[in-house]
Amino acid sequence: MKNSLEADVLRAFLDEITKCFPKNQLLCREQFYDIAKWVRRS
Repeated sequence: MKNSLEADVLRAFLDEITKCFPKNQLLCREQFYDIAKWVRRS
C-alpha cells in the first residue's frame, strides 16, 4: 500500500513539472522554490 501511495505522489509531482515546462522552459525563482519545498516534504 505504501509503495502505491509513493508512486501516486511521484506521478503527481512529475505531472506538475511536465505541465510547467511546455509553457515555461525556464523556471522563475518562485517556481523553483515551490518545487524544492514540495520535494523536501515528500
